[in-house]
Amino acid sequence: MELERDVIGFLKSNGLINDLCHMVIGVSGGADSVALVNVLYDINQRLFPGRKLYIAHLNHKLRGTESDKDADYVKSLALRLNLPLIISEIDITSVSKESKLSIEESARIERYKFLEACALDVGAQYVAVAHNADDNVETLLHRIIRGTGFLGLCGIKSTRPISAKSTITLIRPLLNIWKEDILNYLETANLSFRVDSSNMEKTYLRNKIRLDLIPTLEKSYNRRIKHAIENLCKIANSNYRVIDELAASLSKASVLELGNNRSVLDVHNFLMSSEIVQQSLLHDVFTEMGIPLKQIGYKKYLRIINYVKEGGSRKVLILLSGLSVYKKDGQFVIQWQPENELIPSGSGLSKNLTNRELKKTVLNVPGITKLTGTTYKIEATVMEYEKFSFKDFANMKTENEEVADLSKINFPLYVRSRENGDRFWPLGSKGSKKLKDFFIDKKISIENRDNVPIVMSKDFPVWIVGFRLDNRVKISEETRNVIILRCLPCD
Repeated sequence: MELERDVIGFLKSNGLINDLCHMVIGVSGGADSVALVNVLYDINQRLFPGRKLYIAHLNHKLRGTESDKDADYVKSLALRLNLPLIISEIDITSVSKESKLSIEESARIERYKFLEACALDVGAQYVAVAHNADDNVETLLHRIIRGTGFLGLCGIKSTRPISAKSTITLIRPLLNIWKEDILNYLETANLSFRVDSSNMEKTYLRNKIRLDLIPTLEKSYNRRIKHAIENLCKIANSNYRVIDELAASLSKASVLELGNNRSVLDVHNFLMSSEIVQQSLLHDVFTEMGIPLKQIGYKKYLRIINYVKEGGSRKVLILLSGLSVYKKDGQFVIQWQPENELIPSGSGLSKNLTNRELKKTVLNVPGITKLTGTTYKIEATVMEYEKFSFKDFANMKTENEEVADLSKINFPLYVRSRENGDRFWPLGSKGSKKLKDFFIDKKISIENRDNVPIVMSKDFPVWIVGFRLDNRVKISEETRNVIILRCLPCD
C-alpha cells in the first residue's frame, strides 16, 4: 500500500533500516496512531523480524469513561498484535493547575515524559508518534496566529531528541501523509479506531483552526491551501538549513564554553555575523543548556543581541527567572539556573539560601552588596527622577528589579529573611497584610519562605525581592530622586 511505501521511505531516509532500532509507539487509540502501529507492525513482520516494538498509552483522565474506553481499546489492540503494552494514567487537570500551564501544554509535556521513560525502561532507541501533514499545517497556522519567527515556519520536525540532551530520538513517520490518506488506509485494511469527542470542541484554538479557519481558507481563498502551507514549510526548512550551517561556523568561532548552567561567547566574533545567524546560534546554545525555548521569543533574542552590541559591561541583562547575561573582558556569559533549582515564581535565588545563611546585611547605597552565604548581590543606584525614564524601566524590568522614591526610605537599608509579625503593603493594594498571608496568596511553600530576601527600610519592608514593592515607597508626582534596586548573580 502507498502509505506503507511512504513509511518505509521515511525509515530508510532516517537510517532506521536495521533489526536493532527498537521502538516505543505512542498510541492514543485514534485514527493516526492506530494506522501508525499497524503499518509499523506489518513492515516489521516482513523486513525487520529482530526489531522489538512496544505500545505505550497514557490515560490523561480528561474525558471520564471515554478516556477509560480509549485505554481498553489500546489494550485490545496490543493483544491482537501480540505486542508488549506499557500503560499508565495521570490526572492532567490537577497537573495543569499545579504547573499553571494549559491543559494542552501539560498533556503534551507529561505525554513525552512518559514516552521517554518507557523507552529508557525497555532499552528502545526511538519513540514513534503519529503526527501527520494536516497536523503540520495546523501547527504552522497556530504559530502564525500566536506569533512566530523564521524557525517556527519550518513546522514540526520529523525527528528530534525527545527532550534536551536525551539519547532517545522522537520520530514522526506519518508527517508527510495527509489525514485523508490515513483514513483510506484504515478503511481498506478494515481497522477500527477511537474518536476523541474533545476534538470537536471549539474552545481550543487548534480545533478552531481545523474546524473553522482551514475550511474557510479552502472555500473562499485557495482550495489547496494546505498544500501551499506545506510548501512554505519545505521552503523554510531548505532556507533554514543554510542558516543552520552558518550558525555552526559561528559557533566554532565564538563559543568558548558551553555548559548546563554557564556558556561563554566571544563578543567580537559573535558580532561578525548577521542577526538571523546570531539568533540561530543563541537558539542552539539555549537548547544545549536546556533553557525553555517557549519563554525565549524574538524580543528576548533581540535584547541579547543589542545588549552584546552595546559598549561597556556595567549592567547585567536578566531575561527571565534564572536566566541572565553579562559581559566581561570581551566575552559575554549566559548563566542559567533551571526552575527546579529556584524559588517557584520568585526571585531566582538558590534553594541553598536558608534562613541560617541569610544574615542581616546592610546595603551600600549607592553601591553593590553581596548577600552573605549566597551567589547573589544587591545593586543600588541613586538617580535624579528627571534623568530617569520610568516608562523604559517599566517595559524592560524583570521581577529582580525595582525602583522606589528615595525620600520615602528610612536608612539604613538592609536585607534579611522574614520574621514573625512582618507586615507588608503590596504595591497597588488597599492596605497592609501579614507577609505570611502574602506568601500564601503567592503559593510560596513553607520551606521556601525563608529563602526570599526582604529589603528593609529601618522598620518596614521596602521590597519582597522577586515579588512586590511596598506601596509606601512608590514613585509619585512629588518624587525628586529614585533608588533603583537590582538582585543579580555574582560574577
